[in-house]
Amino acid sequence: MLERDAILKIAEILKIDSNCFYSDACLHDNYLFSIDGYSASESLLPWMNLKDWGWKAFVAAFSDIAASGGTPLISLYSVGVTKAEEGIEIAEGVAEASKWLGVKVLGGDFNRCKNDRWIDVVAIGKSGKFWTRWNTAREGLNVIQVGYLGFGAITDLILRKLMKPSEVPKEIIEYTRRPKPPIKVLAEAINVCGAKAAIDNSDGWAWSLSLVAKYSGVSIEIDELIVPDDIITTLREHWREGVTLKLILNSAEDYNYAVFADKHETECLISYLEKRRVPAGVIGKTVKGEKGFVLFSGRRIEPEAWDSFA
Repeated sequence: MLERDAILKIAEILKIDSNCFYSDACLHDNYLFSIDGYSASESLLPWMNLKDWGWKAFVAAFSDIAASGGTPLISLYSVGVTKAEEGIEIAEGVAEASKWLGVKVLGGDFNRCKNDRWIDVVAIGKSGKFWTRWNTAREGLNVIQVGYLGFGAITDLILRKLMKPSEVPKEIIEYTRRPKPPIKVLAEAINVCGAKAAIDNSDGWAWSLSLVAKYSGVSIEIDELIVPDDIITTLREHWREGVTLKLILNSAEDYNYAVFADKHETECLISYLEKRRVPAGVIGKTVKGEKGFVLFSGRRIEPEAWDSFA
């Protein structure tokens, strides 16, 4: 059974509120709650130490809070490590990330594992004026890309041993070692300007867009992607144009966002983000059509998504 099939069954067993199921974080009593985790074998890149890994896991969890319109607040986390010293090293990275985000860590759980190390982070945030979910878009909205796309395409190739770390530019290595997505700025922007829907890019850009399209009952047409030149150049050195485009469209864990907004909200959001030097721009729109479809330059995309059990 694939991960998403299992998630559907689990959600049914636990009687999870549908609005929580269709969002990056669940709203309850004016607070947003989320949990996210990693195994080391699938997320610890060759140029990362365990401090970096703790940072990455912590930031990733709070990226879901930002996508839901919330401000980071408090956290707990749990780790499984092969020796106690590893837990201390991870904690140092968590401490640095929590300071960067302004988040209080309340505690957690410490476990021994025999093989693959793991970490789970509980993220709790204060809700803003808008709870941006995957099922609240509608026809005629702008699709805004917030943050760069393509880092995940590079790291996936590294983990699959299809590219060597020596082939990756220093700037890409530095960002993926300690990602710093616009978490607090995005939450502020949504609170000030408003937005109809949003999603964090965890499992693939095209897949993330398709979730919003599916659960909001629309199609999405995009005609642009905001990608650093270094990433495009690096990919083109190894793959032809069509493959490069596919890799970028399916890039995952970039810690960027798709925000869906009307004309007034769009103008406000882009102005707010650009003034704070956050890359952002309109890359497409939601349209009437068969729900769940995503088109790039008029051609339908078949999204590929990360699945833990594929």
